[in-house]
Amino acid sequence: MKQNILYSIVFAALIGLLYHPPASGAAIRSVLNNSQCLVTVNIEAAPESTAESWAVEEYIYGLRPDTITQNGVYDSVHGTIRWGTFEDALARTLSYTLKDADFTISPNGVMSVNGIDEPITGATEATVACTPPKAEKPEFTPPSGTEAPVNVSISSQTDGANIFYTSDGAVPDTGSALYAGNLEVTDGVFIRAVAAKSGYRTSDVSSALYRQKRNQTASIAVSIINAASCFPEIRLNITPAAGTLSWVVEAKIPSGLIPSAISHQGVWDEPKRMIRWGEFVDATPLELSFQADGEDGGHTLDITGAFNGLEEEYSPEVTIICPRASAPVFDPPSGTEAPVDVAITTATSGAGIHYTTDGSTPDASDALYSGPVSLSANTVLKAIAIKDGLASSRVSAATYPSGLPKAIIVAGGGPYDGNFLWDATLKCAVHAYRAMRYKGYTKNQIQFLSDHTFLDADDDGLYDDVDDTHTIANLETAITSWALTAGSLLLYITDHGGDGTFRMNENEILTAGELNGWLDTLQQTMTGDLVIVYDACRSGTFISSLTPPAGKSRIIITSASDESAYFLKGGAHSFSYQFFASIFGGSKLKDAYLFARDMMGAHQTPLVETDGDGLYTNPDVKFMPNLVIGREISTAADRPLVTAVSEPVNLFGPTHADFWADIISLDAIVRTWAVIQPPPGSGSSDIPVMILDEVDMTHSSGDRYTGTYDDFTQTGQYTVSIFAEDELGNFSKPGLVYITQNGDKQLQKGDLNMDGYVRLDDAVIALKVLAGMDVSPVPVAQALAGGADVDGDSAAGIEEVVYILGFVAGVR
Repeated sequence: MKQNILYSIVFAALIGLLYHPPASGAAIRSVLNNSQCLVTVNIEAAPESTAESWAVEEYIYGLRPDTITQNGVYDSVHGTIRWGTFEDALARTLSYTLKDADFTISPNGVMSVNGIDEPITGATEATVACTPPKAEKPEFTPPSGTEAPVNVSISSQTDGANIFYTSDGAVPDTGSALYAGNLEVTDGVFIRAVAAKSGYRTSDVSSALYRQKRNQTASIAVSIINAASCFPEIRLNITPAAGTLSWVVEAKIPSGLIPSAISHQGVWDEPKRMIRWGEFVDATPLELSFQADGEDGGHTLDITGAFNGLEEEYSPEVTIICPRASAPVFDPPSGTEAPVDVAITTATSGAGIHYTTDGSTPDASDALYSGPVSLSANTVLKAIAIKDGLASSRVSAATYPSGLPKAIIVAGGGPYDGNFLWDATLKCAVHAYRAMRYKGYTKNQIQFLSDHTFLDADDDGLYDDVDDTHTIANLETAITSWALTAGSLLLYITDHGGDGTFRMNENEILTAGELNGWLDTLQQTMTGDLVIVYDACRSGTFISSLTPPAGKSRIIITSASDESAYFLKGGAHSFSYQFFASIFGGSKLKDAYLFARDMMGAHQTPLVETDGDGLYTNPDVKFMPNLVIGREISTAADRPLVTAVSEPVNLFGPTHADFWADIISLDAIVRTWAVIQPPPGSGSSDIPVMILDEVDMTHSSGDRYTGTYDDFTQTGQYTVSIFAEDELGNFSKPGLVYITQNGDKQLQKGDLNMDGYVRLDDAVIALKVLAGMDVSPVPVAQALAGGADVDGDSAAGIEEVVYILGFVAGVR
């Protein structure tokens, strides 16, 4: 009984929709004066009498309208004109004009009545064609902003055009003053001009503002004491004009010159290479001064004084001639890792070298160099050369760090016959090398193993980036010897992988157990972070073998589980390439992993292991430390964003399907495409996937991009990954659309939305179809053909409603 009551109530409520059909209307577009310079577009909008509210939108592709009637509003961001909301059922003529564009557009729009959209019909093209052509607008010489007095010339690139101008700010026309030669401007003036020629339309208006000459604000006399000596003194005698209330002086010091003994509490800003005096709050004259020390030769200073906000500029030159001892030179150079023995020399014969190892400035009282200086840890070494009869040398300084972060990059495999992955491997490895160099790693901090030992990976013209060939012995040495002094280590390996194995080269296979033993040896000495990034097929099988020693930790990142890895687009669309692209862009370790995982998650299952139990579990991601790789940087780059995608599609035999994505981007989008991932279960997990079908998508309107694919032939669920690339080379994270090919499988009767269930929402769809309402994007015809049809009439009707309600009520 309860089921029958429920059935009756639900049926009555839903069937009531049949007797309240939604209001609609008609909107027809017409174009007046088509192919002329001023085009009018009219939209005759007529809602049905039952309309309670309605509105109209017209998309004109960013072409700005000149006039809009009926209080229409132009949205320049989306290129859309909007009218309404109108809360009545009155017909209206909506119009807008286009002019001066020489452009053809295909406007499209909708009329929305009570929330139901109807497309605007009628004319679909509007052409603005202005004849005759417009004269080129005038140009001013010298340009706007020049200070008077000045002679101003005005010209147009349209030969033979007359120029008409005004000097009072009024808009000029052919009745304004005719330009006949240079204009003598003695005071501030705003000039506007147009160009006109018979057979041409009058040009657009050009404008130029010429500034009034300023009154004298101050006098600045520059004198140099002890010129052409080791330490000349620069004096600035400042005499502010009477009535000066506030002033400052700045001296820009060129590189190679060092100021000292700065008077009047002047402040030396070394990063900006600027001395700043003031603010002084009266008109009292002052003599500002400083001494200069620097390289021999002439040095030009830039002096700027700002008096009551008005500037005076001077560019004096100071010359330094100073016989001095040559500065000491260190071997090996600064940046070499300690422990190290450093030799110090000077080109000045007979000079003594004094040095310090605590960062202080050396002088004659400090240690006298007699042989190589042994440095065992982080040290700042400074030295000075001193000889009678000469000025002391410049102080030389060098830093010898210890415990630096290091990285090992292994481009495995090699260019042997049959290795179709090699080009992608090398592309990924070089990309990782460049990312690490950009993040501040020196060449000495990276051990790069590859078959290509003559490789200019950083494009500096030198073949010094690859350290050795990719052999098991060289990798063992890099980990157990070269990396022992590292503060932390990032190990990246990529090419072919198997179950607990990695192809080091054509003739050598590295096992996970071998690698684990070397890492155990390293971690007996190294106390910093150890990060392993492994991109290969079945890379996840290494995780169980790479557990750290007791009390130690490792972060293990693999591109895949026990499955194939994907290296699409020549390797650029792969886990590790996208991982290091994110590192390059300033991301920390965890964020880079999550980005690369999202980029490749439709194809493979990237893993991370952090707690040393040899297992991948969700908490490993949650508690993954977000380490900074190299120097921490910030970037203003912003990736395109996929904000929405089309609904899942079920196919029952036909192999064609359409899909779409809405994409926004701060920078121009240069390409959108879809990667078609077939249903799982095909192919070997040992073979990397290099090629998947791709479909270029096209811009439809607004933020929407559309695509289509005709070869959904395999039974099962396809994953369509939609990407966008902007003009800066940034990729979006993918938007995922799922297309299921059911083949000969039949839907349940009544399953109109093809979600695998028969529910009330299927009855609502049938009722909307009966009422003439829009049910898109639900493919009702496809559902009916696939088995959802109840009575065999290939239409959604009352029979489907009754059947569905009975099914829901449990009486079928």
